[in-house]
Amino acid sequence: GELGAAKFDLGFNFIERKDAEGAPAGVEVTVEYSTDLFDEETVARLARRLVRMLSLGVADPSMPLSQLDLLEPREWRQLLTEWNDTGHAAESDAPGTVPEVFAAQVARTPDRPAIMAEDAHLTYAELDERSTSLAALLTTRGVRRGDVVAVAVPRSAA
Repeated sequence: GELGAAKFDLGFNFIERKDAEGAPAGVEVTVEYSTDLFDEETVARLARRLVRMLSLGVADPSMPLSQLDLLEPREWRQLLTEWNDTGHAAESDAPGTVPEVFAAQVARTPDRPAIMAEDAHLTYAELDERSTSLAALLTTRGVRRGDVVAVAVPRSAA
C-alpha cells in the first residue's frame, strides 16, 4: 500500500532474512523516495545498479568499487552508439573550432554560468576574461600558436 511522504529524499532499507533453521536466506531491500525529486524509472534504475554492484562485489570481493561496471549492456549501447551518434551533418553556419564555439557561446549567454566549482562560480564572460588573460600570459612566456602546453592542476575553477 501507499506509505505516504518519504522521510528522506532517497532511502534504502536492508533487512537480512533467515530461513526456518536460522541460516541466511537473502536480503530484502525496500526503497523510499521523494516523488518530487525522483520518478519510478530513475529509482528502479538506481536499484538495478545497486543489485549489480552487490552481485559483482560478491563475485570478486578483492575488486575495488571504482572498477565495477555498473552500467547494463543496454545502457552501454545507448551511451556508445545512440547518444554518441555523430552521423548527422553539422550545421553549415556553426563555428567549427573550440575557440570559435566558445566565443559564440560567450556572445549568446555572457551572464550564464560556465563553471560551477566548489571554489568559484564563473559566467561565460568571466571565463572568457580569464582564458584571454591566461593566453596573454602564455604569449609573454614564448608560447606560440600550435605549441603544446601541458596543464597539471588540481580540479578547480582555475
